[in-house]
Amino acid sequence: MRPIVPPPPSSRCQCGGELRLKRIEPAYEILGKQSDIFVCTRCGLEEKFIVDANPYSAAIPHRTQP
Repeated sequence: MRPIVPPPPSSRCQCGGELRLKRIEPAYEILGKQSDIFVCTRCGLEEKFIVDANPYSAAIPHRTQP
């Protein structure tokens, strides 16, 4: 049986709530980027992450300020 590990800090809001995906929008299409918008289940804060749209690239989000 696999041990249960806590989710990464990037999936949590500053208040401790869980971030859930709200929508995906194109961003910097020339560079192959997309904006993933997440909403906190506890406080309702929206966070935007700019990520590569290529599914074969590394999944490391880049946080942007709202």
